[in-house]
Amino acid sequence: MRLLSDLFRKLFVRLIILLLAAITLIALEARERNLDKIEKEKLRIEEKISDIDKRIKQKEHHLATKAEQQRKLRRKISAERNTAARSLKALEKSRNAKRIRDKLPPWKAIEHLHTVIESNIEAAALSVKHAEETLRIVHTNREIAEHTVEKSRLYNELALVEADTSMDYLLKQDSFLALLSRSDRLLLLALFYAFFFGPMTIKSLNYFVFAPLARKAPPIVVNTEADDRLERISYGSPENEFEVQLAKGESLVVRPGWYSLNSEGSTRARFFWDRSAPFASYAMGLFNMTEFKRDSDASRIIRIGCEEDPTQNIFPVHLDEHPGYVVRQGHVVATSGEALAMAKKWRLWDWKSWLFGNIRYVYFTGTGTVYISGHGNIADNETTANSRIKEQHVIGFDTRSPIKMMRTETFANYWLNHKPLYDIHFPEQGRYLQQQSYGQRDDKIFRSLFEDIMGAIGKLLGF
Repeated sequence: MRLLSDLFRKLFVRLIILLLAAITLIALEARERNLDKIEKEKLRIEEKISDIDKRIKQKEHHLATKAEQQRKLRRKISAERNTAARSLKALEKSRNAKRIRDKLPPWKAIEHLHTVIESNIEAAALSVKHAEETLRIVHTNREIAEHTVEKSRLYNELALVEADTSMDYLLKQDSFLALLSRSDRLLLLALFYAFFFGPMTIKSLNYFVFAPLARKAPPIVVNTEADDRLERISYGSPENEFEVQLAKGESLVVRPGWYSLNSEGSTRARFFWDRSAPFASYAMGLFNMTEFKRDSDASRIIRIGCEEDPTQNIFPVHLDEHPGYVVRQGHVVATSGEALAMAKKWRLWDWKSWLFGNIRYVYFTGTGTVYISGHGNIADNETTANSRIKEQHVIGFDTRSPIKMMRTETFANYWLNHKPLYDIHFPEQGRYLQQQSYGQRDDKIFRSLFEDIMGAIGKLLGF
């Protein structure tokens, strides 16, 4: 039941992630289409507004021309009326004259009368023309007003278009899935396959293709230049707690949470175990450490042990000018010895290392003691030859020992994450440390997923 519960929980989380990816793609596509629609609508409306502005300017120019023509007509009408008035005044004066000599000759009077009639007719014609121009001006003003109203309507429409959001665009669609482009659907299909069938595919390739190649590959020796004639290593007995007595001038570097008692002497922080290799020190868990020194004739005792889990054993490994000893990340509790150093070896060009998933090895060299922690009983395998052990149980091994990776016995255990893909095979004398168990795995989905990713990267880089 627990297995089914974990399986359904993981499938549910992957389905939620896939659904979120689909929603994100739909939202992005809706946003892009909405922005494109807004740009097209804005361009269309702005073109209409620009066309209306041109028409209004033409009408205003035409209106100004008509107004000028009206002014000229009014001046002509006024001139004609003045001419008629002068002739009429002359006729009136001649008619009221008492003396014969003051009266106009008949031909002159007829000429004035003709001028009055002609001027009035011309003034009337000009007045009709002026009225027609006035009507045209009124019509032009009405057209300008209509264009202005249309322009205001277009500005309101533009404001509504600019205020349109991608959510409004989504709500107007008959189907959300219609927004997905072909590339989006292919991406979702690839994610679906990766989430639900990817682990099976990758694990099948690992188990049935790569693991047999790894088994047929020759062993890896991390440190091929080392002299194999001398052991240069000895082991203490595993204990839950150690009391380390420091000689004068000696120091002990301890991880946080692994010491409970210390006597008088100088103490200082050591942020990285190896200042020249801060990243390797951090990856190994050897950071923010405490360094104890004996600086007087009185003895100094440091008691080391796990504060959180007192059942964890500590196993001292004494190195004497040793060429290299690999310790699994997080298992180094403390170190002593000024001649102890950290070294790294890259194997970028070795295809077997890529196949085994480990292209960098970090190990201790020189002279000193490395205190290593483990779950349950810890045992050394100095005399065992041709041994095979689960990868999680190995917490340290000699860099001179050849190692091979052997495929785990059954595919089901590997597929269900009950066992790792590889067991470590020591074809010769082992020279490795073995812990009885490897602790409890945190089964929180997101945390375990993060740990899987970071663990794969760390294993590749030798952490």
